Amino acid sequence: MNDGLSPIEGIEVDRRSSSPKRKKIRQKYAPKACVSCRRSKLKCSGENPCQRCIDNGKRCFFSEDQTAAEALQNLSRPPPAHAPQSSLAGSHGNGGGASRGNVLPRDDDTERRASDASVRGMSMETRMARIETMMEALMRDRGLTMTPIGSIEREDGASDGFRGDAAFSMPALDPINPALAFMGPHSMFNQELPNSTQPAIPALNPPFVAEPSHLIQLGDRALPFPSPEEYQQYLYSFFTDIHLSHPCIDEADFRSHAEHMLASTIIPSGESHFLALNYIIFACCDLLLKVTPADASKPLGWPWSEMADHLLDKKSLLSGGGGLTLIQCLLFQALYHTFVDMPGLAYNTIGLASRLVFQHSLHQQSTWTNISIDQAYVRMGVFWNVFIADRLISLSCGRPYTIQEADIHVESPMDFFTRQISSEQFAIHLDMRHYASQYLNYMALWARYIDERGLDGHTRDAIDSQITHFLEHELPGLRIPYVQLDATSEPPLKAFLIQRKTDFVLWGFRPAITSLKYEGGHAAHFSHLALCTVNRMAALAHDIRRPFSLRGQMVSSLAGALLVLCSLLVRDATTSNQAHVEAFRTSLAMLNDLGYSHLYARRVLSDFQAIVAVVEGLIDDKDVPANAANLFPYKSSSPSLRLANIKLESPPMSAEGTFPIGDSGSTKPSEFGSDVLWL
Repeated sequence: MNDGLSPIEGIEVDRRSSSPKRKKIRQKYAPKACVSCRRSKLKCSGENPCQRCIDNGKRCFFSEDQTAAEALQNLSRPPPAHAPQSSLAGSHGNGGGASRGNVLPRDDDTERRASDASVRGMSMETRMARIETMMEALMRDRGLTMTPIGSIEREDGASDGFRGDAAFSMPALDPINPALAFMGPHSMFNQELPNSTQPAIPALNPPFVAEPSHLIQLGDRALPFPSPEEYQQYLYSFFTDIHLSHPCIDEADFRSHAEHMLASTIIPSGESHFLALNYIIFACCDLLLKVTPADASKPLGWPWSEMADHLLDKKSLLSGGGGLTLIQCLLFQALYHTFVDMPGLAYNTIGLASRLVFQHSLHQQSTWTNISIDQAYVRMGVFWNVFIADRLISLSCGRPYTIQEADIHVESPMDFFTRQISSEQFAIHLDMRHYASQYLNYMALWARYIDERGLDGHTRDAIDSQITHFLEHELPGLRIPYVQLDATSEPPLKAFLIQRKTDFVLWGFRPAITSLKYEGGHAAHFSHLALCTVNRMAALAHDIRRPFSLRGQMVSSLAGALLVLCSLLVRDATTSNQAHVEAFRTSLAMLNDLGYSHLYARRVLSDFQAIVAVVEGLIDDKDVPANAANLFPYKSSSPSLRLANIKLESPPMSAEGTFPIGDSGSTKPSEFGSDVLWL
């Protein structure tokens, strides 16, 4: 390390080495010490990483440049008295030292940011984490890289030209972790309600993660994590789109938790479930909000989903531990499996989430003691979301659901909101929970209504009355968060809430529709519902080729309408209705367009292939085959569920301790849902 010595020190070393009489052999001392030991003035073992850093659980830095080591030491020292407000730790720093200006770019015209004032109250551990972040930026400029075990190596061809302030250009980072750099002081983690008229962040068409630009450490594993800009885009897109259909996460608490977790690149082991929830959110965003050609062997977001699955503790699943975060993670993992059209995985995963609901007594509101109103509302949101997903996934798969009607001892979300929250607010329509309560209340009513076994006639009539009241009186004035107000058109989510009723009605009549055995009155009713569905979906056709999380629901609605249209055209082959023919062609065209980027749409088209050929021949004045009724899809009330055959062509974690993320070809789900029409 003579390169880092001053000229005088170098002469002294040469003089001593040239004189055998004065040469001393210093035993038990390492040839070089790591930065942490040098800073603490403690003996270092010289290994990489050193024994002291291993014992203390610290990251071990071996600087190749004495200037870098001195810069790290300078960062922890307060400035001279004549340089007010320039220290990192203020008056609480220990020891004297050089000014922070030695490392950060000089800018005499820039005032010190107010957010730096909070550093004065930081603990030594927090200050050291901040120092390590600045050191990482210095190392990047110096051409050094971090190995998965936490040591430092020089990149090939790296320059040795670091000399002084002029060669070091690093932004004045206040966040401790580079993954939080985009947040700034109070910009993303405030609890103010977003302005619905503000411009949206650009769409997520570019690939989210080509090569991981940042690594985080969880135990002995180095995991990829999105860059700051990508992480911001993920969270914004999730909470402004996907989460609106499954509102069960408090956004302010989630962002605060993420800020705390990412305060260091070393993630505590207790945060594994929350990290897994982040990964499954990334998977859902990649799949739903990217418009790229669909590839059945490489579903978008699958590497993120696989990493989330590796982080989930199986013991927690068996013992009932893990808390709400684990249930939320399983819920969105089940939803992701529906999005990629894997009914077996979806049904099994939502079953696990439902059983954890029982183990945590989320179905028994009377057991929720010693918690705040906000905490009770989060529990209620988690319960009703799991209940709705369990009911819809199970019925789609033709399997029994886990949460029965008799198990529910929880208030409806709207009743709880009205009783506990709305009375304390003046502008409740600006509260995200007001929308979430109304939305969950409506979806829970439908999830209960389609259960023909657990409800008596009186209860079904009461639920039907509540659904009608919501659609006619509450939905028109419902304010959907993050949606720009436009008097000329209604938000797509409202259109799908209206469409839900049609979808559920057609789902209930599916056996009669596919059998072709129904009377003229029912035929007219089916025709009206199908034509309204096609017209409603045609109004949203411009959303097919843009990031839009409801494209899967659009596929289900079009499939239900197409099933009716094929049935009507085959049933009345001699008198083809031109409106039915046009709607048939329109729905088929939209499904083909959706099949460009959506695997579910592609599978639905395959399911309809036989009967569509019959209908197209009928339109061309060909005869209807005698077995036409047998060619209709979705005739079975209990379709076969095949678990995806996932073949790991490479280990889920590389020898270096990292997961592959740029190429999702390591996992190949080869079998997708057949004869399943998702509700």
